[in-house]
Amino acid sequence: MNPAEEHGESRMSAVPRPPKRRGKHIQPVKICVWCGEKKAIELMRHPASSRGKTPSTCHQCREANPKLAWCDYHQTPHDRSRFSPNKRPIGIESTCTLAESEQASLARALPPRVCVSCQQELTTWNFRGGNQKSPTCRTCEDSHEEERWCLDCCAWLPVEAFHRTGVDGKFWTVRCKPCKNAHAHGTTVAHLLEVQGSEIPECAACKSMGRLMIDHDHACCPSIKSCGNCVRGYLCHPCNSAEGLLRTVDRVLALAEYMTRFSRTADAGQTADILSSQYQ
Repeated sequence: MNPAEEHGESRMSAVPRPPKRRGKHIQPVKICVWCGEKKAIELMRHPASSRGKTPSTCHQCREANPKLAWCDYHQTPHDRSRFSPNKRPIGIESTCTLAESEQASLARALPPRVCVSCQQELTTWNFRGGNQKSPTCRTCEDSHEEERWCLDCCAWLPVEAFHRTGVDGKFWTVRCKPCKNAHAHGTTVAHLLEVQGSEIPECAACKSMGRLMIDHDHACCPSIKSCGNCVRGYLCHPCNSAEGLLRTVDRVLALAEYMTRFSRTADAGQTADILSSQYQ
């Protein structure tokens, strides 16, 4: 009798082990979201990868579509250029840059915005730009590739009507060139035309339409910009320069009289008399 039985201790019976399975080992499989087939994990991974998260698409589908890549967020293939590169064997992220910006926007929980073109209320990721978002959504901009929306005209205009802005001219201004110039003076093109009494932007003096400048009362605003209340209309560059140099009506009449004396046109004297009679 052994010592354990002498002290009244019962021997614990050994726990039987389950029998070993015989046959082939079952390999784990995964369904490829691109082709929909069940494939072994080894066929899903890149040949140069043996660990880490298993891709959602098989290596065969990726090789068959070298210019496309599957986006796990949108569950659809996109152009490969829309994905951020990485140092893994596949070479790109599993979600496109648009999905990354959408996820970041949802994480910030910013209030939605309204597109000025389609009037739809959308989340902020639908609008391009950083802190200064575009007034139109991505869908509207993609449907008007050669046009941009002007905030004051409230219409889509050709890109040639806008100034480039941002680093390396990557973006466009939100107002067309005439509206941007008017906005800098605190007014709008419609208000300028109303003050001038014209239907189209033109020089109030000579009716020219080339290189128009916004004229304002320098007695109110001595600087090159106005407050918006002292604008007087459009002047072409020569007329605006002459008006700025002459300053007063007396100097204009004196110069007109001087030029009349040496003018060879028949109606020069009559024009000078008309100007003199209007401002006496």
